[in-house]
Amino acid sequence: MTERPAGSPAVSTGERQPERRPGVVGWTLTSLLTLVAGLAALVAFFYLPWYLGSIPLPVSIVLIAFGCWALPRAAYVVTGSLLAAALPVLAAFALTAVLLLLPSGLYSAPLRVYQNGWRNYLLLGAVALAGAVSLSLLWAESLSASMRRPDAESDLDTGDTGQRDEQADRG
Repeated sequence: MTERPAGSPAVSTGERQPERRPGVVGWTLTSLLTLVAGLAALVAFFYLPWYLGSIPLPVSIVLIAFGCWALPRAAYVVTGSLLAAALPVLAAFALTAVLLLLPSGLYSAPLRVYQNGWRNYLLLGAVALAGAVSLSLLWAESLSASMRRPDAESDLDTGDTGQRDEQADRG
């Protein structure tokens, strides 16, 4: 087996990597990534009603969609855990849903989803869809990495794969 360069994800190579448990540093970085996701959701929520003249321009949705796609991938590279990868998306979605649904005199009346309908639905949808796509791709990559045979290289080294296949066809 060849050594993998530091910082490269385990799912991008064809090698079977041993299971690793995230350490203190991994969980600390994941908690920082979760905090960044929460702050991005907060910024996206409060900059949602931006206007360019009389045209509503919810550019903050692009920020949170990119964050919900990239932050789980960063958390997965750091820890190798799908649970840790899901934490930034869960934080962003929970904070966005709480801010949209709970009443506050600071930003609006209760059930704000009904007032600025399409932008709020777009914000919740962007968080949910980008997070779901990122986590689904990570899950598929981790499944494909775990399904690889650990003895695939031994067949290539011995060269007897063809002989075994011919004997199986004859018998």
